[in-house]
Amino acid sequence: MAKEHRDITLKVGGPFTLRSGFATKTVLLYGGMPDRETYSLIVSNTSGYNSQAYNLYYPSSRRSLEVGRRLLEILSLTPDEIRLNILNIRKM
Repeated sequence: MAKEHRDITLKVGGPFTLRSGFATKTVLLYGGMPDRETYSLIVSNTSGYNSQAYNLYYPSSRRSLEVGRRLLEILSLTPDEIRLNILNIRKM
């Protein structure tokens, strides 16, 4: 079930921390639109001195997706910014 939501706006390269813990962090960044049919989200994971990042590419028509334990609902999308509603998902 979804609980707690946040409405945020990310500009290209703008970070939002999805999860933060002791020496760990998961950050979401907006990568823009390589073309008008596609948008990109970047997920960066850090644990201690180690980190990894990867791009996720989605069609512009896709309006919801799951990243980690979060449900992202796309409210608006432009080449310069993305507006999201982020929901926490409780796993049973």
